[in-house]
Amino acid sequence: MNLQDILAPIKSLFLWTFGLAEAGNMKVNYVLMALIFGALVYWTSRLMRYESSETPNR
Repeated sequence: MNLQDILAPIKSLFLWTFGLAEAGNMKVNYVLMALIFGALVYWTSRLMRYESSETPNR
């Protein structure tokens, strides 16, 4: 397995989402922005939960 085998599906995904964004105008853009925003909020909340249970090295 080489790097191209890993990057080719990622490239296809990006090209598909850009084509979808062009076809759906602003509605698809808003949906994708909301999805990314939701994922970032979820990731940040999980990160804060792990950091609050951590004991400092002092």
